[in-house]
Amino acid sequence: MSTDKSKENAARYLAAMAEPGRIVRAVIRAPYQPKQAPVIRPAIVVAVNDPNLGLCNLQIFTDGGNDRALTAGESIVWGVGYKFDAEGTREPGSWHWPARKEEKRDPTS
Repeated sequence: MSTDKSKENAARYLAAMAEPGRIVRAVIRAPYQPKQAPVIRPAIVVAVNDPNLGLCNLQIFTDGGNDRALTAGESIVWGVGYKFDAEGTREPGSWHWPARKEEKRDPTS
């Protein structure tokens, strides 16, 4: 199997894991401020529109007043038609899974 095909299959698998209630990370940008860098905010999947593409509707949790330019001061905003970011480009209007961190354990226990 080619590497490209393997990556495509892995992306489909990860996108297909999306289901209502899962926590993901959404990439958002201020609609009228294109020069502002996109930011990543936590979101909950509300609906899956296309599981093959990972096309989802999200409820995105903002940083309140700190995100006023992004959301007009709303603390939760709709993210409609956000696509799974299989390539890791972090484009606005996309979502990705949170990175997993290894659990830190006390080496003396």
